Amino acid sequence: MIERAAKKGSWKLLPYQKLKNEYGTSFPDDLYHSLSKQDVYELPLGLNRRLITERWEAFAEQTLDEAGVMIFECCFIQNPVTVGMVKYDALEGVEGTLEVLEARRKLEHRILDSLGLNKERINNSLYDQETYRTMLMDKLKLHGVIQ
Repeated sequence: MIERAAKKGSWKLLPYQKLKNEYGTSFPDDLYHSLSKQDVYELPLGLNRRLITERWEAFAEQTLDEAGVMIFECCFIQNPVTVGMVKYDALEGVEGTLEVLEARRKLEHRILDSLGLNKERINNSLYDQETYRTMLMDKLKLHGVIQ
């Protein structure tokens, strides 16, 4: 398992959720819970931001000259922003949750609008997997990614 860890300076980052998904029930629950307590989102905000920024910079360098389609879901904006806002803004209850979600939505739109990329937004607020899949396939066909 240690060979799956990515070395970042003196840190080793382990994709423990991917490992849990791959190994299923053979991945010990106590190990999973122990690793989750060390999740990047549990680190102090400054360190969290530095590690996430470095990871995105490395990704950008690796993919700069690659032609292709990248699909980003929650890893791009949702997780880093929501965790930071919830953990450090200390908003509480339903009203606090709604405030965070609305602020995140506005920030996401501002960031996406500023990127000089071909991009598509897909609304999955109904959480209907089949509709979402169809919408995604239609967008990929529209851009010639699939036939």
